[in-house]
Amino acid sequence: MEFISLSHIKSNMIRQYGKQKALKGKINNYFTSFIDRHPDLEYGWLEHKVYLKGNFDWQLKKELEKALNKPIKPIQHKYLPTDFTMPYFTQLEIKVKVKDYEQFKKDRTEAKKQKFRDEFFTAVKAIKEEKDNARYIGAFDLEFWEHNTDLILEFGWSIVDYKGDTNSVHILVQENLDYENGTYTKNNRHARNDTVTMPLKMALDKFQKEFLDKTDIIVGHGLESDVKVLGINGFTFDRDYLDTSDIGGAIMDEQDKVSLTRLLDHLNIEAFNLHNAANDAEYVLDVFFEMGDL
Repeated sequence: MEFISLSHIKSNMIRQYGKQKALKGKINNYFTSFIDRHPDLEYGWLEHKVYLKGNFDWQLKKELEKALNKPIKPIQHKYLPTDFTMPYFTQLEIKVKVKDYEQFKKDRTEAKKQKFRDEFFTAVKAIKEEKDNARYIGAFDLEFWEHNTDLILEFGWSIVDYKGDTNSVHILVQENLDYENGTYTKNNRHARNDTVTMPLKMALDKFQKEFLDKTDIIVGHGLESDVKVLGINGFTFDRDYLDTSDIGGAIMDEQDKVSLTRLLDHLNIEAFNLHNAANDAEYVLDVFFEMGDL
């Protein structure tokens, strides 16, 4: 007996027809209510995903065309091997499994958000109380080439001495000057008047000595990709950091990370020439200080 994956069909439908927001909503609604509308089917459950037992192509296609009010291509399936054995469940049994897993995901997400909030407010408290290792707060950002994100085009960082000055640096990587963004990502590399150009190795050395070695608390927005690309370019980044995409999502009680633009709007911080590495670093610090009431 064959089993077909409902989630696989849903993903393919969204990829093919979900570019329009209204159609994407209809696809999501169809699959959200699928089990309720089909009490007599036999369901499988594997790795937290719902499968249908048997061949259901004709009815799926017919129902989806009715839901979307348009003809669709033949349904694309992810089949388990025909000799694969799986226990099957009734509608009521599979609804319990889906509900339990949804609750598990909610609890896991909330625990993650609470962790981000706790880490953030612990750091904020240390800064306010002027404890050791909490005086120099720095943010950094990298800009990559949109056609090959392993290529670093810009370095930008900003360090705030909580008792005094702010210092920002903006670097263009000499070897990559011929690579410009502008098709998918804004090109604001020339938006500042303090920009310097230097070879990648020199930029990495400067980043180590003038940023990492001089900061007590590191902040960034979506730094996971920055850290990864630093590693690809031969630089080992081994510092802990606070990420405002996670912190912002947790404080705003979102289900996931939030963009820097959305966070700036939420905090009523006016921003210009984003996607310039130094500008972004400065705005990340603005966001961090505003959220922490610093």
